[in-house]
Amino acid sequence: MSVSEWPNVWDTTLLQKFKLGFWRKTSRKSFERARLQVIDDIVSKYNQRVVGEIKKFDPDITLFLKGSIIQPETALEVSDHCTNILWCYDKAIYYPNVVEAGEYYDRVFVVDPSDIPDLRNYGIEAELLPFGFDSDIYSPHDTKFKRDICFVGRLYENRLRILKSVIENEALNVEIWGQQYTRKNIPKYLMYKAFYNNIDRSLHNYNIDHNDINSIYTSSRIGLNIQRGTSKRAVNPRTFELLGSECFQLVDENELLSELFEIGEEIVTYSDETDLREKIRYYLQNEAERKAIAQKGREAVHKSHTFLERAKTMLSRTDLN
Repeated sequence: MSVSEWPNVWDTTLLQKFKLGFWRKTSRKSFERARLQVIDDIVSKYNQRVVGEIKKFDPDITLFLKGSIIQPETALEVSDHCTNILWCYDKAIYYPNVVEAGEYYDRVFVVDPSDIPDLRNYGIEAELLPFGFDSDIYSPHDTKFKRDICFVGRLYENRLRILKSVIENEALNVEIWGQQYTRKNIPKYLMYKAFYNNIDRSLHNYNIDHNDINSIYTSSRIGLNIQRGTSKRAVNPRTFELLGSECFQLVDENELLSELFEIGEEIVTYSDETDLREKIRYYLQNEAERKAIAQKGREAVHKSHTFLERAKTMLSRTDLN
């Protein structure tokens, strides 16, 4: 029986609903299969190009960043030509290619301490190498303060909650940068307009480049840093970039921070929303102390946490013979 004959047997309205639902279901599945196939093709071609470039230039060292799309066979083949290093700047254990290819790297560095025991379960010995920053971009320059608090980045649930608390309870000039929604994403657009309208009024809903971010940091009294909730131990790039700009930083407590910086001397942490608001009020009222901490933080990060220092560390820990 052909589809065109079904109305003679089925109720017309029911048939239309069935046909529409069937089309949507099959179309979504077909689209997803096609999308994944396109991604697989792109990744395969990228890996082929990587191998080709390695053979062409014959480097002494290859550094892979993140490694999420580097296939195991690529890492293995590259290891036959040169020293092979991976620096995974995300949660390494989340990426199958990182786990499956890990044994083929001469050195594996991670930014999240919790990845070290997790990767060891797969026979991969990883070393901690936290994020760094580009000192050619993030550096202080003379400017007047234009706002009390700045935040740049994606607004995850924990960040929305904390920023909402600050804006609602403190009479401050808070500015936020980063595209969070478009009008095409109706649910998210309405969420900001209806439930986070105070944040929306403080939001510059567009992305900006690193030079503009540096200018924002240097012209802000306080740079607020809210780590992602996925890890309690990793330190995000914003930590180093804010300090590099000599912006006084308030950041949520983190185990690794105390190993990298002098808490209260180079950077200031907060334990919860109440503690954050209290410290915002205190440091806005104590400008000399705030500026002294920002200066010490800038000196510390430019001395020990630039990308150049990270490269030196990787080379010092890698056997090039």
